[in-house]
Amino acid sequence: MKKQLIAYIFLLVLTLNACAATPAKVANENPLVLEKFTETESGYVLIGKFRSIGLPQGAQAVSFSNWPKITDADGKEIQFTQTDPSSEKTEQGIFPWAFEIKGRQFKWPLTIKPDLVAVKYENVQTKFEFDTEAKPPDEQVQELDALGNTTNYPIWNLDIDLGLLAGYPVRVVKAIRRADGYEFYFKSTAVFHGVDVQIQDSTQGMTGMDVPGEFSSAATFAGKVPSGKLTVLVAHPVVAISGLWELQWQPENQ
Repeated sequence: MKKQLIAYIFLLVLTLNACAATPAKVANENPLVLEKFTETESGYVLIGKFRSIGLPQGAQAVSFSNWPKITDADGKEIQFTQTDPSSEKTEQGIFPWAFEIKGRQFKWPLTIKPDLVAVKYENVQTKFEFDTEAKPPDEQVQELDALGNTTNYPIWNLDIDLGLLAGYPVRVVKAIRRADGYEFYFKSTAVFHGVDVQIQDSTQGMTGMDVPGEFSSAATFAGKVPSGKLTVLVAHPVVAISGLWELQWQPENQ
């Protein structure tokens, strides 16, 4: 019985070690993949995908945060244009890319190297309280209503610490009442492409980066816009993260 128990423990350890080795192998895969290329009259179109491999926990790649650089073997930058990668749907956490390169005479191989990727954190959220009647608004903004009449809407200058959102410090610095809801402005040391905000039964309005380190997001309403003490849910942040990714390519006939 004792020998059987020792043999069982030995096999269990081997099994656990084999399972633990699998994620390391996946993590070493290149997230930047070239799937195919086509020749054009003036050059090539490269088509591939970026996969959420080796990213921070919970992060799902959604797009390049800025365009990659394509360089030749001497480090000379090659100009390219973005084209429609595909009409096919991709899995969550994977985004397609396609670049058209003019010319065929290069110092091969070419290197595709992005430095920033926008990632979305689906399960990250926080909330804050916003009281529209806590104090008189600091300023006003003028907008045109549906009939073309000028309407004044209040602006609140805020300083609300949200703590860490997806691992990065975020503060709410301003709120503006719009005709159909509220728009909130945020600051962070990281580059946020946007967040979703929700108040009661609101729907998501425009969200995006204003300048690096500053971004905004709006909650809109189909009916009456609520006021008073409001709870604002902040969720699904999209953040630009840096990494060491690259891909080399040259045609087989080169």
